[in-house]
Amino acid sequence: MSKYRILLLCVFVGFKASSQVLDDSTRQIYSNKTVEFFYENDILRNINRAYHPDSSLKNYHISSPLRLSGWLYQDLGNVGTASRSLLFEKNTEAGQQMGMESFRLYAPRLADFKYYNTRSPYTYLGFQQGGGHTQFQVTHSQNINPRLNLTLNIFKFNSEKQYGYLRSEDVLVNHWRYDISGNYISKNKKYRLLATFYHFNHKHFEQGGISGGDTLTLKKLERKYSRNYDAALGDGIFNQERWNNFHLYQQFLMKNSLQTFHTLDYERKFYSFEDPAFTDSTSALVYRIPAPKAVDTLNYHYRFQTISNKFGFKGLYKGFNYQVYAKARFYKLTNTFYPSFAEKWQPEFFAGGLLGYVFPDSTNTLDVKAEIGSYKNYLLDATLFYKGFEIGFYNSATPAGLFYQKFSNGVINYKSKLDPVNSKHLSVRFPLPYRAFSLVPEARWASIKNYTFLKDVDEVGQSDRDINLFTLALNAGFHSKNFDARYKLFFNTTSDATVYPIPKQIHTANLEFNFLYAHVLRIYTGVDMYLNSRYHANYYSPLVNHFIAVQRQETGGVALVDLYIKFPISKGRIALNWQFMNKGWTWKGVFTTPGYVGQPGALMIKIDWPLFD
Repeated sequence: MSKYRILLLCVFVGFKASSQVLDDSTRQIYSNKTVEFFYENDILRNINRAYHPDSSLKNYHISSPLRLSGWLYQDLGNVGTASRSLLFEKNTEAGQQMGMESFRLYAPRLADFKYYNTRSPYTYLGFQQGGGHTQFQVTHSQNINPRLNLTLNIFKFNSEKQYGYLRSEDVLVNHWRYDISGNYISKNKKYRLLATFYHFNHKHFEQGGISGGDTLTLKKLERKYSRNYDAALGDGIFNQERWNNFHLYQQFLMKNSLQTFHTLDYERKFYSFEDPAFTDSTSALVYRIPAPKAVDTLNYHYRFQTISNKFGFKGLYKGFNYQVYAKARFYKLTNTFYPSFAEKWQPEFFAGGLLGYVFPDSTNTLDVKAEIGSYKNYLLDATLFYKGFEIGFYNSATPAGLFYQKFSNGVINYKSKLDPVNSKHLSVRFPLPYRAFSLVPEARWASIKNYTFLKDVDEVGQSDRDINLFTLALNAGFHSKNFDARYKLFFNTTSDATVYPIPKQIHTANLEFNFLYAHVLRIYTGVDMYLNSRYHANYYSPLVNHFIAVQRQETGGVALVDLYIKFPISKGRIALNWQFMNKGWTWKGVFTTPGYVGQPGALMIKIDWPLFD
């Protein structure tokens, strides 16, 4: 063999070998394990904990927050529609709020923001489509240097109308949000900074349910909604909520593990509504108000602004994790069309702190958080984890939402001084594992004084007696190598079902089987079941984007069964989900709110893919 051929062969082999080594090293070095992220709450509590992007298939096939919650919300039947929690939800902070929370289920929460640290550029791509719902998410994160990271996250989804549309792709909900975040740590690790700007835009086109839908029974519900039913409201009516918020957290290590920390928040939230043909008497009937005489377009535009500045000290002492701080908060309400229903800048001042204790075995903990401005504006939240037991106590007094005190759209007016809402909540849960079985009983009790609600669309009310909610829950499960079974049951009672209705029983169940296909591919297949017992749910009013304490039609009472299959593909995942596959077997649908039907059976596909270079 000539020396040229030998040289060429060596170069070729060397090139192939180097390419292979580079490819192998890329696969081995850069993966979900080399991408870390952390949460602000852990940093605030001096918990050195890093997380990695989730590559597991647990619950991956679930397509919406409502399903993920176990159907613990009343909504209008589609992803992204207005909703209300069936169980008691705690406030995360004291202080005056707007009180318009129908889109809360889809709004960003600061506690969920992820701050990344990557060894190579990391990109996540996620897509799902089906069931009248299309969703896309992209996250890109990379370190500018070993101590500074920047991250961009974009999330977008649309939901389509089920009835009352001209084209099948007519949009019911248009939702998108993004956040730009960064985190920095100094070379000596004494200074740390987290900062995020996030935008939230949620537009819900109102239909008022199906025309005459609140007079129908389940037995009379037709199978083809789009063919048999029109929307109760005309086109072009919408509620919209937009946020432009900035959040900053920084801390500095002083002497003897003592740290100082500072948090700054600026929030600007817009709430708007428009009905271009308000003179339509049909619209007035749906809104439950007299038909207007004047020809006019009805709209309102509110802007709620807050500035919060918190400064404090924190550290560790003999197993105790402590924080003490002072917070100044200012809020302002602007009503573009009705200035008399506005609020100039108002101050709120709070003193607060947190005391956490980790027991010597490092598995048992006690956390007590308190924030107080006055006896009418405070929050206390305590949780004890001990040998598997979890005991929580919560007590708060917060001003009634500004929506209930200062709202006007030219047709209805709310203007009154309301008492603060006082809430108490006690929860107990403890696991009882036995080999492959698990059993977790749970009890929850909530008492709400001065519960604030809408008696009707034009009347605000506060309960003259405490609203008491009691829940007994049972979580049961079985796990083996190839089979998993989970079941959760809620027994619920309410002291006043006319004001705070809730299903007496809520069931969720999951059966999942996995097997190895062709010795290389692990496939998971199973079914999810959701069932709420029948109850008289609150009406929904598009005019004010709120649920009102009026009941006439029974909702719920239909089991929803989802059939799914999911499996990993290289570094990605894919799932197919046939939602409400049992539609038509006995029932042709389900009412989730009077006049509003749930999404019909449909096939959903979901796929995601991480990139590491």
